Amino acid sequence: MKKLFLGVIVGLSIALTFSFKTIFEPSQTTAEVNRVRGIAIFTDSKPLQPFEVIGTVKIPNMTMKDHVYYVCRDEMVMKAKEKYPEAAGLIIYSDEGGQAWYNGEVIKFKK
Repeated sequence: MKKLFLGVIVGLSIALTFSFKTIFEPSQTTAEVNRVRGIAIFTDSKPLQPFEVIGTVKIPNMTMKDHVYYVCRDEMVMKAKEKYPEAAGLIIYSDEGGQAWYNGEVIKFKK
């Protein structure tokens, strides 16, 4: 009787464990991002994984006028790696007023 009861409990535990597993379904807005020098780059987007902002980097407006996007991106990545060696990602966006074309939030992923 005890073995039967124990078997039922173990069986229910296993069934409940697998029944609550989240299934990820990509949508039209799901994407895979590029990495530059080991840092994941999110442009006008945010990662799905939980993260924390550990700092910011900024490129002035005049820099953008003189260079193309990838030059500014690479400069931001270098600044992020220099200031925040534990950086795992960079969320790049432009501010609403256009004062500084590129701002970046330096992030690390939560475990």
